[in-house]
Amino acid sequence: MNANVHPTADAALPVSIFGVDAEGKPFFQFAIAQQFNEQGALIEGVEHPLKPGEVIGVQYKDQKTRARIIWVCEMQNGPAMRAGVQLITPEKCPWEQLIPAVAKEERRLERRRYRRYEISIGLELWNPATGVKAHAQSSDISACGCYIESMLPLAAGTPLRIGMWLNGSKFEVAAVVRTSHPGVGMGIEFTDLTLQQQTYLSQLINGCRERLG
Repeated sequence: MNANVHPTADAALPVSIFGVDAEGKPFFQFAIAQQFNEQGALIEGVEHPLKPGEVIGVQYKDQKTRARIIWVCEMQNGPAMRAGVQLITPEKCPWEQLIPAVAKEERRLERRRYRRYEISIGLELWNPATGVKAHAQSSDISACGCYIESMLPLAAGTPLRIGMWLNGSKFEVAAVVRTSHPGVGMGIEFTDLTLQQQTYLSQLINGCRERLG
């Protein structure tokens, strides 16, 4: 297993995984997560061809997150495969409550200049190149970007104008698609923001989070 993934817990968790497989086909299936920690897990019972380096969605109960495939191997006793995955956002670990306290102390925390909030905010996306407008919801947001879940995300590098409604105010910003994960979603970076705008956006997001409880 990759050095960045150090599974610790021995329980078997029923999870669902979804995204686009190595053949470019959308998939959704149930599987089992074993030897998990806040950085990753070993996924048993994978029924679709997956490629190391690709990103898939992982859900345990009502908690969803994104994970990168580190390795895949075939099982000798059947067609199903086993995969090692690394969580892209460890702070959104869906099985965090099941991790022993000692393991939490040993984890490598993802450090950010601006805190990311797991709140859903209405967004208006406008692609200046095509003139197409669309509405979406963020799955998490910070003062420097957000993530939008989508089965058909835009290509990385796509420039956008984004409008968002925070505490009754509409905030508009230039943005660009930085990461695109077919069948899962896309990561958006806000661009051309001054420090004053970043601070103001942080305050609006924090106020929205407090209002939503």
